[in-house]
Amino acid sequence: MCDDPFFRKEWGCDDDAKEWVYDLGGTAIKRCPNSLVKMAIIRESWTAYAFYKRGILPDSRGLRHQTKFYISVMSRLEQLESESEGWYMDRREKKNDG
Repeated sequence: MCDDPFFRKEWGCDDDAKEWVYDLGGTAIKRCPNSLVKMAIIRESWTAYAFYKRGILPDSRGLRHQTKFYISVMSRLEQLESESEGWYMDRREKKNDG
């Protein structure tokens, strides 16, 4: 989605957006989360989330054997993905309506 010029501006991919774009754990940001990839924990979390979505877990014994931190991060990233998809669809409809 970051390749769509309309959303690059709306999401703050290159500069701050006009209003906050994401709420990351209680911290509102005006920049695309991809701009935060410089932070190792975020980069590693996104990589782990990609594997999580494919059913690949750090501990192959199943979800019960994952750390509490891992489960909370995956849960939060899943929530953020769901919220951003809803936001994306809402913005796309508004763009198409006028």
